[in-house]
Amino acid sequence: MFTKLFSSILFFSMSGALLASFPHPPKDPLHLDLSMSGKDLALELKKQAQNFVHVDSKNQNLEKVIRLGERLYAWVDAINATRSADNILSLSSAASQGGYPIEAPIYNNAELVLASYEKLKSEDLPAWMQAVLFDGAEFLTELPIADKDFVVLGRKVDRVYGKASRWKLQRPWLWSYIQRRKNDIRGHYYLSREENLTDKLNNFSDLSDEKKAELSQWLGWLCYLKSGEGNESCATKLQSAQVSNSLNSFYLKYREIGKRKWESFFKIPSSAKRSDISWTEKSASIPFLKPNDTQIQSFMKDNVEDEWRWNDWQLSLDFKESGFSIPKVVFKPGVTPNVNGLGGNTITMDSNQSLTEYNTQWTIRHEFGHVLGFPDCYVEFYDDSEGVMVSYQLDVDNLMCSRRGKLQEKHFEEMHKNYADHQSLKH
Repeated sequence: MFTKLFSSILFFSMSGALLASFPHPPKDPLHLDLSMSGKDLALELKKQAQNFVHVDSKNQNLEKVIRLGERLYAWVDAINATRSADNILSLSSAASQGGYPIEAPIYNNAELVLASYEKLKSEDLPAWMQAVLFDGAEFLTELPIADKDFVVLGRKVDRVYGKASRWKLQRPWLWSYIQRRKNDIRGHYYLSREENLTDKLNNFSDLSDEKKAELSQWLGWLCYLKSGEGNESCATKLQSAQVSNSLNSFYLKYREIGKRKWESFFKIPSSAKRSDISWTEKSASIPFLKPNDTQIQSFMKDNVEDEWRWNDWQLSLDFKESGFSIPKVVFKPGVTPNVNGLGGNTITMDSNQSLTEYNTQWTIRHEFGHVLGFPDCYVEFYDDSEGVMVSYQLDVDNLMCSRRGKLQEKHFEEMHKNYADHQSLKH
């Protein structure tokens, strides 16, 4: 009890210290899509500039990484200023999107960002590119390499800048990201895939030290899903189970919690279920407020209807001239794209972003998933014991997890379960 009380005191003391370090923190932690590009994050940094009056020495060093990214984007703009509209250079495309799989999380803090920066400077970029980015040489608008090769190199810089800007944006809210560790689902993920798990837990003493450490870590993560009390509490319970040779019972105690948590990332919660979707055997339709701009109307129809279909089933937008409490899209300059809650009706997009950019097109497909009730399926939290932000996507091929993801059969099945009921199913 004393340990728990002490941890609580320490937690709130740290929270107060962090908030005091940032005179104008945002009202709530920023929602930053895990796949946001560096350029997306650059726009967010400009909006949040007043929140970063205070910087410590480590974060002050990140400013050179911030300037590096800004110079890259200015260079790309200079190149595009000399090109026709059908030959624009872009760092975002379907092919260039990476993923952050659960098996290989991204770790981030100031020290790791600076290490990546130094690697860029010493190893990863050719001399002519280093001269422009690091030494201030004149922008080259005629590139000495193919566009696709420049994009590969540019993406390296973009990723390092993205880590730096993301850390800067999140740091005022580390205390909140610590709480999000309760979403770390890796324990369930690994244990549910471990072969002969019951035998291994019942014969734990016969395992190699490496396997013991691995299973112990996974079991500890699984325990944390329920308790949220911290490493010490789960470690104590785990040690007790090991001494009493009851590790399998320990696992069974938390297994269902892990299973439910995992499934929650892919299910439409009852609170987000819509009542305005008309479903037939081969199609479904949802009312949507008709945009005044025909280009935006085409953008919505082309992207949403292209993505939200499965085999011979198709979701379509039923454009309405007016309507109360029906889905709509609004564009505002510099906003982080969002929907006003799961099952919400207002999609807000950034008017500064081109409708032809891959990231913009993927974003509207993803955000429409929130309109239908689907949650995000990625995890990001601050591990205070290691001093790093931990980020990963549960399924890099899933539209709601990753920018390289697509609609999957599980999306169709979840919609069918929620929306093809007796009241809306038409034969």
